[in-house]
Amino acid sequence: MKQKRTFYFLLFIFILGLLTGLLWPKKSVAHYLEIKSEEAIALPIEIRQVGLNEESLLYQASTIKGVKIPLPEKEIKGDTHLELLINNESHVLLGYLDAGEQLLQITLEMTSASKETITVKTLVHTTLDTSKNELTFPR
Repeated sequence: MKQKRTFYFLLFIFILGLLTGLLWPKKSVAHYLEIKSEEAIALPIEIRQVGLNEESLLYQASTIKGVKIPLPEKEIKGDTHLELLINNESHVLLGYLDAGEQLLQITLEMTSASKETITVKTLVHTTLDTSKNELTFPR
């Protein structure tokens, strides 16, 4: 008899835990672009969300320095991508994301800053893939 009560009590706790997990509001993953640089580098930078019929400016600055830029909360899909413009040159950050793939962060890290050129290492972190690129462009 006591074992039966213990079983039903544990079953009740298990079901209560499942319901709590299903009904509790989910915390969303922060979507941001992080720029790491020890010193400010005077280059104009823009981040745009570009689609077929619309284009919206997400961030604009005249120098690159360490900041975290929030990205749109909605999923980037279809014909929409994020575009990074440094020194008025376009560098696409993200193309199309497959179903289930979610952008966690993009990190731009200054790797060299000579007088003529600057190299930026970009790391695009998604749940399915991590790819590394380097961008070099004139100052």
